[in-house]
Amino acid sequence: TTPLTFAMGSNQAFTGAGTITPTALITFGNILIASGKTVTLAGNIATTGNWTDNGTFVPSTDSVTFNGSGTQTISATGSETFYALKAATSGAILQLLSNVTVTNTLNMGGANININGNTLTLGSGAGAVLTRSAGMVYGGTWKRWLPVTAITSTTGSYYGLIPLGDTVGDYIPVSINTTPNPTTAGYVSATHTHLMSITVLSPT
Repeated sequence: TTPLTFAMGSNQAFTGAGTITPTALITFGNILIASGKTVTLAGNIATTGNWTDNGTFVPSTDSVTFNGSGTQTISATGSETFYALKAATSGAILQLLSNVTVTNTLNMGGANININGNTLTLGSGAGAVLTRSAGMVYGGTWKRWLPVTAITSTTGSYYGLIPLGDTVGDYIPVSINTTPNPTTAGYVSATHTHLMSITVLSPT
């Protein structure tokens, strides 16, 4: 019933199957789910370290907040699914080492998300909410489920906003805004690769 915070840099390993049932927020350090084990959420948690899932994670309808400084990573055997994911710390980087799907809500509170050659999917057969005050994604593919409703990049669930950027800090979003509603739901994806080199041409 009292918030519990493990030391930043500490390791919490789940070596058996079980359920995390906090009635107040638990903030972990580095999280490891052991191979062959299933960990189920029954409440919101946070982590200031890295997330490594070598087993099975069941997010239920709860959130995982990444609120460390520097770079935090998400690694999973196959891919990882969150119900609600919060990238909370301004100036931090959340780096994907696996494909990640967020089925309900992605909250971008300032951290940049390095997709790192993987795919970040928002929505799974249904629309999902994007809340963004700051931060951008880069280095891979952003995939978004668009429902049969008005698509806008400026209000509500921000279905039409793809907040792309690059490693030098340029925010270059893709904005989709519809006049008629889509007649069929489905995915749209965008990929941006920032090239740091130039080619000098000598035309004649």
